[in-house]
Amino acid sequence: MKKALLTGISAAMLLSPFVAITAPATSAAAVTATVAASPAYKEAVTQGNVLASRVKAYSAAINSGDIVAIDALYDGVTKQLKVVESSIGKVSGAANRAELLSKYVTPAKKEIERTIYEVSQYRLVLNILMNLTENEEYEAYDADMTKLERLKKRAVAIKEAGKYSPLHADINLDLRYLEAGAASVNLSIYDMTVEYFVDEEEEIFEAELYYDDLTRYLKQAESKIGQVPSPKARVKLLADFVQPAKVTVERVKYEVSQVRLLDKVEVLAKAGKITEAKAELAKLDRLRDRAAAIKEAGKYQALPKAVDADIRFYEQQLRAQYKL
Repeated sequence: MKKALLTGISAAMLLSPFVAITAPATSAAAVTATVAASPAYKEAVTQGNVLASRVKAYSAAINSGDIVAIDALYDGVTKQLKVVESSIGKVSGAANRAELLSKYVTPAKKEIERTIYEVSQYRLVLNILMNLTENEEYEAYDADMTKLERLKKRAVAIKEAGKYSPLHADINLDLRYLEAGAASVNLSIYDMTVEYFVDEEEEIFEAELYYDDLTRYLKQAESKIGQVPSPKARVKLLADFVQPAKVTVERVKYEVSQVRLLDKVEVLAKAGKITEAKAELAKLDRLRDRAAAIKEAGKYQALPKAVDADIRFYEQQLRAQYKL
């Protein structure tokens, strides 16, 4: 066995120079040509061409600044990208796979990364608007708006990291307008709620429960509207949503302050701090004077008489119960 093994080695060593000279060369081009004829390679190219066509349309939408078209085309590009990556993975030869990835996958990923967070913003804002206007689901609003801020920051970061060219200005304009619109619609819900409890139900104590949300969302809406690049759009949003909410705040803020002052008086009185309770109660007339003055100065609609009557009744109850 050893002799046969040694003979085999010797024969191989002796024949190897001749093999190198006489055997036909197997070049990279020949391998590529062979692989190109394989079903796996043909399928990868077929799917890659479909992807390239979709990316071309997607890029055109990006260049035109049409966020609606971008959103409509986005899923088609990402789904086809997965198909192409899977198809290329079945092609033999690392060099062949690398060539296909460079031709089809890299350009697609670049366009997706440039726009992924804009598409996410667009879809999130539409969902926020849907919840506010049709689903009547208000609880998720704050969390969704916080998420939107994160998406805006990521959109900037990914472009800086990838050194991608800026997107068409209309994309940001439309996104900021939609965001401001969502904030404005949310504001209007609280504006109408406070108005309803004051003017229709004549329940200042119910209106007071929503007052802080009204003022908080008023500030938020003003901030979001301020980010809209279009001056004309800003003016319209301010006129349609912010100004009416400001009027509501001005109309009710001193009545809300009176209710809260009496709540504080009650807490102090219950704790036996009568002197402090009386000192707070002494501020009530000043708030009433301010309430009358601001309505006269701004020519605001007066609140129903029942509102003042309920506040005075609350006051008299406290005075009688705690001898204030």
